[in-house]
Amino acid sequence: CKDQAPTEIYPLSLPDALPIFVVDTFHDGKSAYFFQMSAAGSRGDALIGDNGNRFNKRWDTFWEGRTQILEDRWTVEIAIPFRAISFGEGDTWGFNVQRSRGVDRSESRWTAFERKFSMFTMSQAGLLKGMGGLPSESSFEVVPFLKTRYSRFRSEGRRVGKGCSARWLPS
Repeated sequence: CKDQAPTEIYPLSLPDALPIFVVDTFHDGKSAYFFQMSAAGSRGDALIGDNGNRFNKRWDTFWEGRTQILEDRWTVEIAIPFRAISFGEGDTWGFNVQRSRGVDRSESRWTAFERKFSMFTMSQAGLLKGMGGLPSESSFEVVPFLKTRYSRFRSEGRRVGKGCSARWLPS
């Protein structure tokens, strides 16, 4: 992202210099995967449904991303394994990308740039062609976790929990 004022890139502030990617892998114009990454490297993902009217932030998948802040710009590179998302047999996917700059509250999008359309209005997304014939594989994912909570109030004290979440991703 070329920046006219690179000193105004605030990498630790979420709204600043934040690119968002949405990918409609079934090209149905209704649902999509959402990925975002700040200049500092903080990441987020979610599922979009009902042509942008539903947003499931609890969805979480494995993907990689890295950023680099240079003298006059910053870059972001993401890698999403095909096993992390579902997709159909079709050759065309919906796609859009947006960059938001908190310093001047500006937004730039590839498509659906009219104010009446949200970034998540997948019916207005651009097209990625040549996506047919991609390798699909099933996977079983197990993610162990540990969580803790501390409260200053004596009645609540400390709580520790552990567990595991699992999911099957069919091909």
